[in-house]
Formats: sequence, C-alpha cells, structure tokens
Amino acid sequence: MSKHSFTQVKDVSYRLPTGRQLFSGLNFAIIPGDKIALVGNNGSGKTTLLKIIAGLLQPTSGSVVKTSQIAYLSQLGLDESEGGLAVRDYVSKYTEDWWDILVDLEKKFGVKNLDPAKNVELLSGGEIVKLNLAIAISHNPEILLLDEPTNHLDIRSKETLKEYLLNFTGSFLITSHDSFFIDQVCSQVWELNDGQVTAFGGDYSFYQQQKRIALEAREKHFLVVKKEVKRVEASKKREEIRAARSLRIGRELKADRSMSNIEKGFFKNKSGQTAASRDKNIRQRQQELMAKSELLKTSITKKANLRLETSNAQNRRLFTVNGAKLRIGTVTQLESVSVDIRRGDRVALIGLNSSGKTSLIRALTGDGDCYSLTGGEIRRAEDLVFTYLNQMYEIVSPEITLLENIYACNAQISYESARESLAGFLFFNDSIVNQAASNLSGGEKARLAFAMISVSLTDLIFLDEPTNNLDIETVDTIVRGLSSYGGALVVVSHNIDFLAAIGITRSYIIKNRELKIMMHTPKEKSDFYAEMVEAEKE
Repeated sequence: MSKHSFTQVKDVSYRLPTGRQLFSGLNFAIIPGDKIALVGNNGSGKTTLLKIIAGLLQPTSGSVVKTSQIAYLSQLGLDESEGGLAVRDYVSKYTEDWWDILVDLEKKFGVKNLDPAKNVELLSGGEIVKLNLAIAISHNPEILLLDEPTNHLDIRSKETLKEYLLNFTGSFLITSHDSFFIDQVCSQVWELNDGQVTAFGGDYSFYQQQKRIALEAREKHFLVVKKEVKRVEASKKREEIRAARSLRIGRELKADRSMSNIEKGFFKNKSGQTAASRDKNIRQRQQELMAKSELLKTSITKKANLRLETSNAQNRRLFTVNGAKLRIGTVTQLESVSVDIRRGDRVALIGLNSSGKTSLIRALTGDGDCYSLTGGEIRRAEDLVFTYLNQMYEIVSPEITLLENIYACNAQISYESARESLAGFLFFNDSIVNQAASNLSGGEKARLAFAMISVSLTDLIFLDEPTNNLDIETVDTIVRGLSSYGGALVVVSHNIDFLAAIGITRSYIIKNRELKIMMHTPKEKSDFYAEMVEAEKE
C-alpha cells in the first residue's frame, strides 16, 4: 500500500428515508497500516457507514475522498437475485477470472474441491464468507471493509481469516461482535454512537477499560447532579416560604397607617422584584439540572435487561447419553456420543461447521424427525422443561406481533409482565410491540427471541450460536441474564469471550466423528483457543 494512499470522510451525514438521522458531520481518515474495529449498537449505522466509504451508498451530505483501492465484504452474503446461481456464475458477476477465484479459495482459505456448478444457495455460511472474501481480495485492494466476517465461521475458518488479516499489508476497517477476534487482529477501536465516531487507541480490551472508566465517571456525575437537584429543590421551597412571608409582611405594611404611600410602594416593589428574581434563577437552574440528570440517566440505564426463571422441577439429572450414535436419517454422523447434563451445568459444544453440533442438539430436543440418538444408554428426566433457540430464531413466529409472541411462550403472563419483558429488550412503544415480527431486523429478532425465553419457565436452555447478529451491549445483557440463571445451559458458540463470561464449566469438542471432553475451559482463553485449533487440525 502506497504511503500516500488514504481514504478521508469529510463532514459526512446520513438520514434514513424514514427521517431518522443515523449520523452527522463525521470526519476521519483511514491511512496506511490502520487495523480498525468499528463497534456500536445494532442500528447505529455501522453497515451504512461502510457502504458509504465503499461508494455503494451516497451520503445525505458530505463526501468521501479516496486515493485507495477499496474492497467491501457484506455481512448479508447473498441477495435475492443471486440465490439460484451456480458458483461460477455468481463469481463471474464480480470478475471474469472465476477459476482463479476458486484456486485462491482453496489455497488461501482451505475450501477444497468446490464444484463450480453447485448452487450457491447450498453453500454453508462459512463457505459464502470465504468465497466473498476471495472475490474481494482478487482486486488487490489497499483497504478492506469487512462487515461481520466472523459470523458463521468455525474456529478453523476464523484462524484462517486471522492469519490473512495479520499478514495483510494494507489497511482494514472491520465490524464484528466477536471481541476475542477483534483483540487478535485490530490495533485500534472506533465507536459509532449517538451519530458520532470516537477513536480509542489500543485493542478491544483497552476500549472496554476506557468505557468502564467513562461509565463510572458518568455514574458519579449523575449522583452529584441528583444531589444538586435536591439542593435546588430545597432552595426553591425556602424561597416559596420567603415569598409567602414577604407577601404577608407587605399586607401588614399596607395596613400600617403610620407609613406613607410612597414608603409602602418602595418596600412592596423591592420585595416583589427580589422574590421574582430569585424564583426565576432557581427555576432556570432547576430546569438545567433536570435536563442534565435525564441525559445522564439515559446514558447509564438505557440497556436491555434479561431475567431468566427456572421451572419448579427439581430434577438433578436432566439428560444422560452414554455410547450412543448420532444419526441423520440412515446416515451415522457421530460414532460415539456420551454426555451427562445435570441441573446447573454449563456445557459448550465445539467443532467445525457441519461437524454435528446442531444435529446433536436437534436429536436431544427432538427437533426434526430425521435426527436421532440410537444404541447405548439414553435417559431423559420426566417432566423436563427446556427451550431451544436455534441460529434462525425459529422460536419467533413472523406472522404474529411481538406481544403475541410473548404470550405464545407463556399464556398465563399478565399484560404488564409481557410489556415489561419486551421493554427489557428495548421494545417500548405500542406501535412497535403490536407490529408483526416479520418487520424486525436480524438483531431485533434475536432480542425478541431472548425476551420470549425470559418469560418461559425452563430447566434447560439450548443455544445455537446465540451471539450472531447481536451487538456487544446486548450480548453483555444476555451474559448477565444467563449468569444468574439457575437451570442448565448447552451452548454452541465459537465466541470464546461469551463462553467464558457465562461461566461454561465443561466443554465437548467433535473430532474424528466422536464427542470428546476438552481439557481446558473458556476461562483459560489462550489454552482453550489453542486446544480448539489443534483439535480441528486433526
């Protein structure tokens, strides 16, 4: 990358067709050597900003000055017009040298023997990400814009992407909710929040530390302002008492026959002017403090909230599987499955994409007739109540409203409790909770799914890649909820920070078509990651 190459965003603003202002007056530059993570809540405008930088979307105002070759990788993978294409036709939309792309796909990203005639819709999420990345880098870009590239990637694929980015000689701007991955590849973090970009030097861990310090400072300032509000309110009450006393004295003076009318008027005007001036100053100060207090309160408390409840069942042992085979129809996917799940257990399932993690959950939950566990010992507790949240959030019924989805999980819940559960995931307004779930974005759909889980009394929760599509703040909310949950958890995830945060105590990895227990836990991040990478090399 030339030392003179750069991309500069100059006074860029963007307003949605609905009229909502996403951001305004953005000014920054991407220069050679930048390794930037762009973070922010869902809906803050990260994808929109990447598209504007890439030249795929025009800003409402401002401009982007580019002297660099830019490549953009979308998080969405395929659009509707591309669904029925063969792989070679899909690649040919972006470059004539489709065969070279497939060679790079195998050489750089480990996707071997991909059939050019295969329908692109039949590729896994990880294969789509790697194919799009191979297309993007074929143009020798100087700047890479990557929108959630780790979604749907297993550890082996993430390791491949990590090594590529670490060796990439240009600059990149990446959005990701995988904080462990960000820490590995990025040297600075930019936060898009409240329509502005703030740069934090250092990796994601440093960013988190700075955010905690800032939050603590806001909380302390909030307490100071609250104290000042009380002091001003007390001052206002004293002034009201003083004004009432002045009014009484004025009446007494008026009745005093020994004082002339001029003297009475002087004291009356002086008393009234002083009281009015004091009252005006106090009211103005009170309004300023109340506005500041509300602003600080919003910045501190506007977060999603998840509270999970267990059922009344006291079963100690929930699932026992010993020496069983996992079958999909007549095909054996795993030769040996042994797992014991007890109340309070926190279990992670690790493995490559298509290794059988989701299939095992579907067999345990009975989700689908073709998934089964056969042979060996298989026991399930009587009256077991469980909830399964899959990657597509199929627990959500798109044709009914958000409120009706809540009632579908717990018909006995009161209206107030249903609204509280939705508000806990930032669904507040009547117009929002009464709209069809089909109108929700991927992140909003995920939030609704967790709101539904929050009203379900359950002994065991199965979560399949639960952090995909969620911003880091919402993931933190889920962590808090799951941390206080007394039931058992079985989680499929490649997000090590998430697994560590929810207190996973036992992990199983699928290798050589067997389910094997891991030596390390996610709390031992480096050792756990190394064990995952080593196992998936075999």
